[in-house]
Amino acid sequence: MADLRDTFSPVAERYRRIERIAAGGTVLFFLSIALASTLGHMPTFFAMTAIAGWLTVVSALFVAPRLICPGCQKPVDRPEGEWCPCCGERSLSKQTLWRKRTCFSCHRRFSNRRKSRIRGIRYCTHCSSYLDEKGI
Repeated sequence: MADLRDTFSPVAERYRRIERIAAGGTVLFFLSIALASTLGHMPTFFAMTAIAGWLTVVSALFVAPRLICPGCQKPVDRPEGEWCPCCGERSLSKQTLWRKRTCFSCHRRFSNRRKSRIRGIRYCTHCSSYLDEKGI
């Protein structure tokens, strides 16, 4: 168990770091747009700052590591398996077209969209390996 956490820990830390950088780029982008809109025109400084923020976010999307379980080699960032990614219990409801997946143990709800992001991933949804203490 500890081996998997030790293996997954550098990936989780890198993912968190890149997520913070992307959040900073988003703030930079929207702040420069908001300041430019209060002036009524877009000075070159604000335009370059907005472009830098946007490029930061886009590059973070490409640089972010894939969250792969070291135990079963499957992605852990979507609730496709039987175990809850937050509490590790085998209590996820089946996915339907109209209803979100729900964990009957911790009562978390997960989106049906494939590209949606889950907060607080601690366990693999496929093999229930304990991956991270903080949650990604």
